[in-house]
Amino acid sequence: MLANRYKIISELGFGGMGTVYKVSDSLNENNFYALKMLREGNFGVNRFKREFSRIAKLRHENIVQVYDFGSFNEQNTDKYFFVMELLEGKALKEIEISDLTQVYKIITKICLALSYVHSRQIIHCDLKPANIFVTNSNEIKLMDFGLAESFDFENKGKISGTIAYIPPERIKGLSLDQRSDLYSLGVIFYELLTNKNPFDTSSVFGLLRQQLNTFPQTPKIFNKNIPDKVEKIVLKLLEKEPSKRFLNALEVLQELSQVMDFSVELQEKQETNLETLTNSSAFCGRETEFALVKSEFEKNQTYFCELVGETGSGKSRFLSEVKFFAQLQDFKVVFCDASEQLNSPFSTLSVVLERFLRFFDKTKINLLSEKFGKVLGKILPAFPKVSAELSHFEEEKLLVEAVNFIFNTFEKKFLILLENFDLCDFQSL
Repeated sequence: MLANRYKIISELGFGGMGTVYKVSDSLNENNFYALKMLREGNFGVNRFKREFSRIAKLRHENIVQVYDFGSFNEQNTDKYFFVMELLEGKALKEIEISDLTQVYKIITKICLALSYVHSRQIIHCDLKPANIFVTNSNEIKLMDFGLAESFDFENKGKISGTIAYIPPERIKGLSLDQRSDLYSLGVIFYELLTNKNPFDTSSVFGLLRQQLNTFPQTPKIFNKNIPDKVEKIVLKLLEKEPSKRFLNALEVLQELSQVMDFSVELQEKQETNLETLTNSSAFCGRETEFALVKSEFEKNQTYFCELVGETGSGKSRFLSEVKFFAQLQDFKVVFCDASEQLNSPFSTLSVVLERFLRFFDKTKINLLSEKFGKVLGKILPAFPKVSAELSHFEEEKLLVEAVNFIFNTFEKKFLILLENFDLCDFQSL
């Protein structure tokens, strides 16, 4: 059981950063998720956190969703992980596609995802078939933001990513923007249409030279069924100079729509022109409140904050952002929605304590059982019920002592998030 919560079912895959497992979540009716764990040691922790932070800000049907971030100590080593939706299907690189309409649909979904990502001022920087997932229901999911950068990223000439898909400007050490991802999209589009990479060489240095200097053969040489319009789109995506490519993913969609026999609905209106590109995150408008909460975190003091607002004003999203921020600062976070608890004595408190105690080792749990088992056994299933004749006043007093002991002796930073606070049972309050 990882972090006393996630049970490993099977290994799904591994890469340079770590391993991905299929897990069940004991706090969510044993629902299944994918858990990505950083490989042993602290190498890459900041990058790992950054990847989670990037994806956590992206909420789109064609982008993998993340739900939780955490760490636990095993044999005096901190191990970091984050939890994301479990996808059933295959990576695009594992699928052979011969139908042009299916190719257009895949490219369309990738464009929609890229348009959304770019509108958030993020460049994926590692777009390739291995990072595009096709579910069993033929949905497309963009994954792996480990190399993603913001638009103000300073490219110092370090070549990262998969050589076959990186744009020439990255090799040259020039600035990157959304058109860099479009180049990688062009390579993918070419491969889907022809089953060949546009730069066919087994030498890494030879491939780099071709990326910089060689224009690919026209796709129709390998597939005569490709419409002229589609060929022009692919070759424009593969232009060496970013200024000669499409300006953004929506322009690609507009051109591609002229040959498609299906319609495309945008999830939302998105501005992606270089001149008008702004941080249009769904979280905008709460910067002042969020900055206030962040400043309190930095003080390392006990802090209580009540969030008040009308239904639909974004309270849940705000709490989600606070949760992700705290987890990335190595806080242990417990979340509880009081509206989902039974309206019985101590129901909310028991859920909060049960989830918080998952951060405790067996020695600490045994100590709690010895000192406060008489009351904890009445509200927490993990503690055995102890028959003891205590008055109502004595029980409440001992319970208060137990709660204070639990929180005051915890040696790490922690955060309790309680949604729908007004619906807590009276006894918990």
